[in-house]
Amino acid sequence: MRKTLSFLLFTFMLGALKAQVYKTFLNNGATCDSASATSYIVYSQAADSAWRASQFTLEGNIIFKASYKDPGLQILHGFAYYYSKADSGKYFVSQKGAFINGLKEGIWAEYFHNGRLKLFYTYQNDKMHGAFEMYSPTSDNPYLKGEYANGLREGKWHMIGKYGDTLSTETFKEGHFVKIYKYPPSYKAPALSKEFSSFMAKNLAKSLADNKNAGNILIICGLTQDGKIYDPKILGRGFNNIINAEALWLLPLAPACQPAYSNKERRSIKDSITFYLHIDRRSVSTELKRYRITNTSDSISKDALEDTMPEPPGGDGKILRISREKY
Repeated sequence: MRKTLSFLLFTFMLGALKAQVYKTFLNNGATCDSASATSYIVYSQAADSAWRASQFTLEGNIIFKASYKDPGLQILHGFAYYYSKADSGKYFVSQKGAFINGLKEGIWAEYFHNGRLKLFYTYQNDKMHGAFEMYSPTSDNPYLKGEYANGLREGKWHMIGKYGDTLSTETFKEGHFVKIYKYPPSYKAPALSKEFSSFMAKNLAKSLADNKNAGNILIICGLTQDGKIYDPKILGRGFNNIINAEALWLLPLAPACQPAYSNKERRSIKDSITFYLHIDRRSVSTELKRYRITNTSDSISKDALEDTMPEPPGGDGKILRISREKY
């Protein structure tokens, strides 16, 4: 009986020891005291002998979560989650994937603040190897697809339009650009009309009589076959609450824009459009949000939501040399 009690006591103490939670303060990745810390990490040993760790801001927002092989938290082993702060102030999973003995392995993914997939790629022995896909914040379909081999772009890389049509195909060999083929366009993007721009400038200016500031409102909205705006939304913080609300109220009342056109169907089609309202004191101007692929003299324009889009590593940067172009 005494042996049984001793064994149970030993087992309980061992479980309690493994369940012990440690806390360390960090400043730029180095340990420090609480007074100079910018974040802290809590960790403990799990039943499978792995060490589970989570890093937080001093305000308690999680920014990293992972498993380690060692108590010194040097060898990542298992799934890891990275968090970023959105404009709203909330933190979201921006990247996740797996490590084996400190090396990236298998499927990795990155996400936009709205939870949509941003990048999908695979690793083998800490090198990108296999499928790669890139997405926009408003679509569930990739607009760039290709393959990696030992960390370098290999084979055919396809730029895909919003309706699934292939815009161009570039060929890579061991990371080096070989050739490009551009398909005949099957889609014409929507555009802002002069009447629309004049209407917004005239009517929004009425609410800017005492304004002395400058700024931008970035708007995304639906566009009917007739070019009328519906369901407008402001991306980011906009200008201020009053002007933001006024712009959202005016947009559905504005004159029609130039709708998108399908060359395949030979008719106007429903679409979405992203544009700026530039405010400079009491004046307002509009600008369509577009991007240009600049690897050849003939450019392909693409609506997008970010001023910079990531360029995949691994050789010549041809497909995603994207620069902003005003229209």
